[in-house]
Amino acid sequence: MTVAGLKGGDTEEDIHYTVTREEGEDAGTYLITPEGEKEQGNYTVIFRDASLTITKATGLTVGGTSVKVPYDGTEHTLTILPNVTEGTKLQYSTDGGRTWTADAPSVTTPSESMSVVVKATNPNYADAVSEYSLTVEKAEIRVVTSDYEKDYDGKPVTGTVLSGTVNVTGIIRSEAIEIRYLAEGQSEAGEYANGVLLVFGDGTGVQIGAGGVITTIETTYGGSSQKTPASCENYQVVSPQIGKVVIREDVPESTNAPETMPGESTRPVTPLRIAASIGLSWIISRD
Repeated sequence: MTVAGLKGGDTEEDIHYTVTREEGEDAGTYLITPEGEKEQGNYTVIFRDASLTITKATGLTVGGTSVKVPYDGTEHTLTILPNVTEGTKLQYSTDGGRTWTADAPSVTTPSESMSVVVKATNPNYADAVSEYSLTVEKAEIRVVTSDYEKDYDGKPVTGTVLSGTVNVTGIIRSEAIEIRYLAEGQSEAGEYANGVLLVFGDGTGVQIGAGGVITTIETTYGGSSQKTPASCENYQVVSPQIGKVVIREDVPESTNAPETMPGESTRPVTPLRIAASIGLSWIISRD
């Protein structure tokens, strides 16, 4: 506070007053009020209020890391740590900063992936804003089928037999898919791809055939009812390895019997028969 208008060598000490200030230490503006007698000696004192402004400090930061994880059926959210924790509040926006909420967003499936703007506010610091991403990637399904061979017997190849040649991994424990075997029912001699059809709960079928070629079709789920049917949107088949099913032709066994002309006897040739044959020829020649 200052005193103006003094004359004749008078000093501020000749004017008596007290000063009070509105309480508060946080950033903001506070009223300062001087008070005293209006008439003091040769002066009429006019008291004017003043103000104290405490500005916000800089240096508040938002520390965090973007999240990028494969689908696992659980919720994922950001971990945000401002460098000043006392008095700091966090707000989140998923629409580019148009609206804000104190509830931290979370994602579970790939379709929910998003960008998140995080704002830290503190009464004594300028706001700090950072942007992060919450990303859930599709879980990878690995399909490996081995070869299966058998001799032709006229009986179709069963799914039970083929199930022992197929290994499908990557589906989380709480979910299930239906596996169909493309070579099931084959009975004729030949070579077939030991492919599979993975049927998801949303009615999407992913068929993996010869050479690992992947085709998507629509079908009806008929898998386990004890687990949650998996959604195709949360998975992708990666680098499948497909074996083959071989049904070998039926080759008749050889009897090793000597070949004979029509009407020719197949009895073994003996010395007696040879002599009889020569004698018969001699008799015929004499006639």
